[in-house]
Amino acid sequence: MSIIGYYKDYRYVVTIRANDYTPFSKTVINPETALYKTQNYEILKIEDIIENEIIDPTFRIKKLVYFYINKELAIFDKFIEYEEYKIFPLGYSGMYREYHENGNLYKQFYHINGKIQGEFLTFYDNGNRQIICDYVQGEKFGRNIEYKINGELYFPL
Repeated sequence: MSIIGYYKDYRYVVTIRANDYTPFSKTVINPETALYKTQNYEILKIEDIIENEIIDPTFRIKKLVYFYINKELAIFDKFIEYEEYKIFPLGYSGMYREYHENGNLYKQFYHINGKIQGEFLTFYDNGNRQIICDYVQGEKFGRNIEYKINGELYFPL
């Protein structure tokens, strides 16, 4: 059975049809947000996310690729880590989400050109909250609440 997936190569999002694929993680909790891998695929479309153009995918690459079945996850994979917001001529702001290998949410925050603004959340791979803190223009300001993996507060008030 084949599956449609997406991976990012710098400013390009590649749409593929993967024929033989496996999850990257041994334990997948949420298939919609999990990372997969394949070497047997067909390139269906290549999109330039800066110019908003479709590029002819006539070439075929046969290498191991890691992909998501959710296009948004592919676009924003390592977006902050690699400072990819800088490739947008007018800058980029928006909600950033990163996921554990098992598909559970790892971190979530709003950013303005890479600077965290507002509530910053991290989660354990079991889905429980790990940290809640606040940022103003990329600097910690206000709350900094930490939780144990079982959901209890580290330092109860």
